[in-house]
Amino acid sequence: AHEIAPSAASLDGRGCVSLLRGEVLQAEEYFLGALEQDPQYAGAIGNLGLLYELSGRNAEALALYREALKRAPHNPALRNNFAAALSEDRGERNMVRRSWATREMRKAAALAFHPIIMGNLKQLEEQ
Repeated sequence: AHEIAPSAASLDGRGCVSLLRGEVLQAEEYFLGALEQDPQYAGAIGNLGLLYELSGRNAEALALYREALKRAPHNPALRNNFAAALSEDRGERNMVRRSWATREMRKAAALAFHPIIMGNLKQLEEQ
């Protein structure tokens, strides 16, 4: 019997399910596996960024979000997650990051009128 090799999209999807279940290490394996299949797959790059952000690895998360946005600049979810990660940065350049985060969130809102994006934008603009 022949085994069908998993696609980057299927591995990315499995990673998302694992992440939602709280299976962080398994999710990371799936996302990395997706990137082995297709190093350009923006979904897996962005989802690995989300995993790293949720794990407190913000610098790595921001780098991955930027990389994913190079490949999929019109993806509102990626742009939303990037902006949210920027807004969480508590470094000395906090005001610059907040301004950048607000601009990125406005771009996400222009791409998709979604309640989560609109709520995030409202929060950023009120800060």
